[in-house]
Amino acid sequence: MPTIDPDATYATFINTFRCRPADQDRVVQLNVEIIENVAVGQPGFISATVHRSLDGTRVVNYLQWQTAGHLAAMQRSPAFQRIAQQLSGLIEFDPHQCEIIHTAEPLAPKTRGRQVRRGRPPGRGSCPRRLGRTAGTCARERWDRLPGCPSGAGTRRGTPGRPLRRAGHVRLRGLGGAGGSGRGLAGSRAPGRRSGLRLDVRPQR
Repeated sequence: MPTIDPDATYATFINTFRCRPADQDRVVQLNVEIIENVAVGQPGFISATVHRSLDGTRVVNYLQWQTAGHLAAMQRSPAFQRIAQQLSGLIEFDPHQCEIIHTAEPLAPKTRGRQVRRGRPPGRGSCPRRLGRTAGTCARERWDRLPGCPSGAGTRRGTPGRPLRRAGHVRLRGLGGAGGSGRGLAGSRAPGRRSGLRLDVRPQR
């Protein structure tokens, strides 16, 4: 595998062989033969990569040699000449020595610490296990689960269904009134006077 380094001192060549689609396979074969049978054993050789265009009209090789002189010496060898002459009439040759200017790689993924959010204000809706009918929900998809909650409805942001460490369960305490009724964890109905809701988190034992 070639290593592409802007600070390297080796010589880089990008050579294009224009050809007819019917001749592309032959041009690829001859390029591979030159690399495997000639270039790899020559002084100064570093790497070679052969590409073909999907439209069938180009073959491109990417070469790395210690110096341009090493490549020229290989091209003068009888072994190279015997294979290269078979390209006559199949290609238009467009060679270039190039300079590497810039390379880029994917950013490393960031490590995120585990964060547990608690104390979410009760909102409208109902827990899947009916902990409260008119107000109060278990922690849902955008909040971390309190794993002791009987519904198990909550999940951590970005990791649905991932269990977190053991913690307390959620108990909703509410007093019903004209606007609805509140139920505790056991499902008992509270007396008929209005009051606020309180979210208690108690550790499991």
